[in-house]
Amino acid sequence: MTCAVRRRGWTLVEAVAAIGLTALLAAVILAVGVSVHRAVAGRLHIRRAVPSDALLQFADDVAAAFDPCEGRALELARPNYSEPPTLRMATLIPPAAPGEPHEVEEVSWVALSTEGGWDLARVRRPLRGPGALLPPRTNVTLQGAAWVGIEACDGTNWMSVWPPEGRRDLPVALRMQVLPAGTAAWTSSVEALIQAGAPVRPRLERRAVSAAR
Repeated sequence: MTCAVRRRGWTLVEAVAAIGLTALLAAVILAVGVSVHRAVAGRLHIRRAVPSDALLQFADDVAAAFDPCEGRALELARPNYSEPPTLRMATLIPPAAPGEPHEVEEVSWVALSTEGGWDLARVRRPLRGPGALLPPRTNVTLQGAAWVGIEACDGTNWMSVWPPEGRRDLPVALRMQVLPAGTAAWTSSVEALIQAGAPVRPRLERRAVSAAR
C-alpha cells in the first residue's frame, strides 16, 4: 500500500494575512523610528537654546587663563555702555598627549548685535606656531539674548573694565550673566576663579615679576 504525501501550500487567506501582518510591523517600526528622531532633534534644539552650555565653556576658558608675560594677559573692555563688554584673554590648553607642549591661545568673548537681541560668539586663535597666521575661529555659543554682562573681580569689587589704571595682572575671578529675551531679571550666571597659570609660572613668581615692572 502506498501512502501519498500531500504538500499543503499557502491559501489566499493566509497569504493576505501574512502580508497584512508584515505591513503592520513595518508601520510600527517606522513610527518608532520617526518618534525617536524627533525626540533627539528636539532635545538638541533645546540644548542649544539654553545658555548653560555657553556659561560652562566660559568657565572652562576662565580656568585656563594665564599671564604669558607678553603684554596684557586679560582685557575686559566696554567702549560703549549701550553694548555688552568684550573679553580677551590668553588661555593655556593642556597637551593632547603626555610629553607634548601646552598650546597657548587667545580667546575672546564678543556679543554680536542681531535683530533678535545679542548673539554671544567665542573667537579663538593660537598665539604661537603656524596657526597664529590663520584667521581666527568663531563659534556662536548663544543666540537671541536680551543682554550679556561680563565682570572682573579684583578680590573685593566687581567691575566691568579690566585692568584698572596702574595694573596689568589678572583679576581674581570673572563673571558672566545672561539675560534671555522676554525676561526682566538675570536668569543665568556663572562665576569662575582664575587659576593664574600655575603650570607655566608659580603665582608668587608671577606677582614678583608684575610688581617689578
